[in-house]
Amino acid sequence: MLAMCLKTRYQSKGEPKDLDDCIRLFHLAISFPSLAQEDTISMFNNYGLTLRLRYKRTRNLDDLDLAAGYLEKALSHMGDLRSRLSALNNLLLIFQDRHATTGEMEDIRLAIRYGEEALSSADQTENRIKSGILINLANALTATGDPSDLDRAVEYARKAVALDTAMQSGHQAPLLRSDASDVLLTRYKAKQQDDDLRSALAFSEEASKLIRQGHSAQGSVLLQLGVCLSAGDPSKIPWRRVVGVYTDAWQCASSLPVNRIFAASKAATILTANNCFTEAADLLERAVKLMPTIDSRWTKRTDLEGLTAASLALPADAAMVALKAGSSAETALSLLEMGRGRTLRSLLDLRTEVSSSEDPDGLIRSFNLLRMKADAARTPSVENEFRQQTAKLLMDIRQRPGLENFMYPPTPKDYMKQAAAGPIVVATTSAMVDTGMAIIITSSRIYSLPLINLTHAETTKQLREMSEEVTSGEFETYPSRNKKMLGLLGWLWDVIAKPVIENLRLSKQLDAEKLPHIHWIGIGLLATAPLHVAGEYGVTGASESTMDYAVSSYAPSLRALLYAAERSPREYLNKRKDTRVLIVKMSETDGASPLQNVEEEAATLKGLAQSVSMQTTELNAPTTSDVLSHLPLHNTVHFACHGVSDPGDPSKTHLLLSDGALSVEKILKTHSAAPDVAFLSACSTAESHDARVVDESIHIASAFMMVGFKHIIGTLWEGSDKACMVISNRFYAKLFEEDEQSWDGSWKVALALHHAVRQVQGLHPKYPLLWAPFVAFGP
Repeated sequence: MLAMCLKTRYQSKGEPKDLDDCIRLFHLAISFPSLAQEDTISMFNNYGLTLRLRYKRTRNLDDLDLAAGYLEKALSHMGDLRSRLSALNNLLLIFQDRHATTGEMEDIRLAIRYGEEALSSADQTENRIKSGILINLANALTATGDPSDLDRAVEYARKAVALDTAMQSGHQAPLLRSDASDVLLTRYKAKQQDDDLRSALAFSEEASKLIRQGHSAQGSVLLQLGVCLSAGDPSKIPWRRVVGVYTDAWQCASSLPVNRIFAASKAATILTANNCFTEAADLLERAVKLMPTIDSRWTKRTDLEGLTAASLALPADAAMVALKAGSSAETALSLLEMGRGRTLRSLLDLRTEVSSSEDPDGLIRSFNLLRMKADAARTPSVENEFRQQTAKLLMDIRQRPGLENFMYPPTPKDYMKQAAAGPIVVATTSAMVDTGMAIIITSSRIYSLPLINLTHAETTKQLREMSEEVTSGEFETYPSRNKKMLGLLGWLWDVIAKPVIENLRLSKQLDAEKLPHIHWIGIGLLATAPLHVAGEYGVTGASESTMDYAVSSYAPSLRALLYAAERSPREYLNKRKDTRVLIVKMSETDGASPLQNVEEEAATLKGLAQSVSMQTTELNAPTTSDVLSHLPLHNTVHFACHGVSDPGDPSKTHLLLSDGALSVEKILKTHSAAPDVAFLSACSTAESHDARVVDESIHIASAFMMVGFKHIIGTLWEGSDKACMVISNRFYAKLFEEDEQSWDGSWKVALALHHAVRQVQGLHPKYPLLWAPFVAFGP
């Protein structure tokens, strides 16, 4: 009874804690062995429905799969028709949700199968349930892509509304009509029949009038109305009314945060198109501040199409529109940092080092212990419990004199302090603003630089072409793909690198040791851009490029850069010879082509390390557990193996070892005691295929940064085995050349990579696919 009350209150007020408490109570209840069978069936059914509710908020597929399991158990024991129809209808909804997340057609086939079974079983006495089955089945049919299914969907949607009208159901009427509107709008988009648009709008208007003020679905009903009003002839769209509808949807506090963010973005898009930048900027800023409420390190692939896709462009849009409205570069920067890299930021909150040297009451020690427990949690509920305790303790700590700013996010002063090591350049575009922008951080100021030749549309075109057509392909296309890459590097030089370098008044230097250091942070697809080698390249080499003016490195975000820079050296690592090098090599891997140069690459590194008295450990064809157990014992690691980028789920991107995959997910669960340098001599270790989550920067290189490594060498795309070996050999030769007496404890990683890439570039100037993918991450 208490669980159902909590569920009802959640549906009314939208408080996530009520939902978590409800699920915890259901989980306890189903474990009681003395429940009667009918109670068990009811419990399974309600537990499944509540898990689906949480999925709608967090997009965690585990909840959806559990919900399906419990509902199928309940269905197998149900005898009465009404209960079976209800269970079949709910399974239809679950597999429809699953299809929306995974894109798997098997899920939509299952949804339709359950729906058709329910529809064929429903008799005239069950019209109330039948109307719901009809509209849910109609929604499922729109996903098959079959025109005949689309016609059948419209037929079912109209029947559902007619049944509901005849019964005067009341509470389900607005949702049913809103869903029917969506079905008709889908067919309108496919067939451009004006009658469908008029019917869709009529149903949606009716739904918005019927929905109760404050109802948890009010926002989604208003969203549907806004979408209908925006369809059709652009010149006839009542844009002020549409903005008002979307703004009302944004203001529905009980709606899912992802729906509210979507509504705000829609309203802002229309406002900026009509030059109302101040109004749009205010709306977008408030939407960005809502984004932390959809954070969850437990959302898996669903983060791609659900949470992140809805808010993908929001931080960049908010920052660019804020600048257009007259806000400062610092404001724009804070919006970018607040909205991007939420998965990594969640980990940084748990892993950022906090000193407890002045902690007489032991509060900071307790705080660190709770963070460790939250970081080690294996379930959402356990992590949330520790996070709540941590948040409470954090408030107590901030009440102490001198600790008022304890664990607050970095400030602009912190960013400028970091820029003393070299300027930080954040490059971004937005579909809402005509031109791109660079936000430049120096040791004395933060300011914006308009990139007048950089547009969002051209950036999308160029970088998608790079990912889909240039960086991979058949061997016979290799020369033409290199030619295209040279053109892309020239475009990046013209629109971003050259204007930034001219603004910073950098001059060419023949001696790389004298070059300044630029830290690049790309927003959106620009996170995949090889800005470190942007340039105008001739037949005999580069006539002008970024490498003539600066040594480059990258960071997923400003917060991640500061995290890496602030990692304090361990006391025992006070001499270079104390460095311990781990070499992981996989010359042969099941199901992959042999890496013929791995043995030579590993032998060269081992020889270089031992020549300067460094300790080395070599793992030949190790298992994932071998590597994870050795990782904390070494401060420099080198992987010579295959790497595989997973465009469907970046957390599954992995290095291939003898027993399978060492994934980003597994790497993030470990810690290293004194991490310093990681060289990932493998394909796709810093690659983000999926435009929907590119701002999350979830790849192997960023995972090693979160583990604690200050410096990481990765690759933006698949490179050749021999190129990896040559770059590696020349990198370590340069890195280890500094003598013991002059070494200050800081590895000049970006400079060493700069030298290595420069040398290979000189040998093969017409083949940037060989030398351009190698990038350094870190300070």
